[in-house]
Amino acid sequence: FALSWLVPSAACWVGARHWVPAYRRRQRTWPWLWLAGLLAVAANLVGNAASYQLFVATPPAPAYALVGLATLSWLTIVAYAVSALGVGSCVVGPLVAPVLRPVFERLFSGFDWLAKPHPPATAPGGAAAPAETPGSVEPPGSVEPPGSVEADPQGLGIALSGGGIRAAAISAGALGAFDSPPVGGGRSVLLSARWLTAVSGGASRPDRH
Repeated sequence: FALSWLVPSAACWVGARHWVPAYRRRQRTWPWLWLAGLLAVAANLVGNAASYQLFVATPPAPAYALVGLATLSWLTIVAYAVSALGVGSCVVGPLVAPVLRPVFERLFSGFDWLAKPHPPATAPGGAAAPAETPGSVEPPGSVEPPGSVEADPQGLGIALSGGGIRAAAISAGALGAFDSPPVGGGRSVLLSARWLTAVSGGASRPDRH
């Protein structure tokens, strides 16, 4: 069993470099999950050799040796669990998801009516925000470009939502625009912001600014 686990470990190594999404390949954790499989195999082989030595070759085994063997056994179990997580995330998930996603969409699309609509927008002070009417969009040129808005350093914050690689691309463009110099000179909106928060896909870009 121990040596046969080298096959899933090798598949995990290939999947972490070729099958998982691009944003996951850029992370530091996923490309190294295959090492957990090698660690599990090595710990399993060492544990088997130690068990033979303690219980067959030279019985009875001292207490400290039994404690060490039990600790090694638990570490082996943890390493196998982490390796199984890597195989599921880097091999099974990327290969099966394209097939199962359309199936689940067809199965559960009938429950979309359970999703509640967003609450009505409110203006500052609690008043209801005026609803937009057709033709109320401001004409081109009347909206100031990003980076030209006067920023209050005490109250300006930038929030980037999640959404995978699409959110990362939008966040990159938005932060690049916010980092452009204002029309009248001075600090950009990005440099004037006091807070910068992001989640999931949007969080893959702030560290580059």
